[in-house]
Amino acid sequence: MAAPVIRHGQQPLLQGVKSGVPMHRSNRRVYFAMDQTFYNPDLRILDGGSVSLYNRWNYPNLSAPYWRFYWNSTPDACVHLGGQRYPLLPDQFMLIPPDTPFASSCTGEPRHFCIHFLAAHPYTGVAPAIFTFSLTSEMRRLVETAIAMETAQDRRAYSLQLLRIVLTALLTLPDEVLRRPLLDPRVAVAMHRLERDGVPPDNRELARQARLSVNAFLRLFRRHAGKSPQQYSRQCRIDQACLLLHYSGRDIKAIAATTGFCDRYHFSRIFKQLRGVSPAEFRRCGQAAVPVH
Repeated sequence: MAAPVIRHGQQPLLQGVKSGVPMHRSNRRVYFAMDQTFYNPDLRILDGGSVSLYNRWNYPNLSAPYWRFYWNSTPDACVHLGGQRYPLLPDQFMLIPPDTPFASSCTGEPRHFCIHFLAAHPYTGVAPAIFTFSLTSEMRRLVETAIAMETAQDRRAYSLQLLRIVLTALLTLPDEVLRRPLLDPRVAVAMHRLERDGVPPDNRELARQARLSVNAFLRLFRRHAGKSPQQYSRQCRIDQACLLLHYSGRDIKAIAATTGFCDRYHFSRIFKQLRGVSPAEFRRCGQAAVPVH
């Protein structure tokens, strides 16, 4: 087939000859976006900013279902994991994956800059750990700019600055911590549905969608997820409850209903079973170091 003729004055957005993929014309060049796949990290900033800790950042377990970025102005605070102490130093920044059961301690009054955020696969399955990295001149500029923007009225620009910090930090993670076995596509679809629906699953419907018998589907799901669909759904709903406890003003009864639990008591029992603390305790710990704008 002959190549299309691009005439002067033609519209800059054209349709690809074979694939139907848009082609863009800029500076007299035609760019073909042919079968390119781009990764979407699906980043979501939950909160970010700086706060003075004032000797009150002493907690036995700050595990939560989101990532944390930390930087402190002075070496007066530490996090602890597995019997090891990790000081928060002015020339380093720290990344902590979701559900890392770390403790914290503080002996002074450091200015604590933090970002809480969510990220898509492969960042959803990083094993619990504490990652520390040298604070490069680029990262220092990004953090200092964000701190200077905290009181600005332009929340869009401030949010984008936090995203720049998160993207730069995630690029420092070594590839080996991100490697996970590939999921069976049928299990991946079921997981996505359980995460999206927020209600207890119907195994027969999930099996029908996967075109498997119920027993075959349950075996496949457990082999990849390490738990049953019911357990996975319960974990997803508790994770959502964690976000609501930290980032909404809803009372615990309303959160229980929103996340598909029949009543507050059942919700509180399952929450403590999975998180190790009650919903009220989890909310108090989260409020201690969440910046107030």
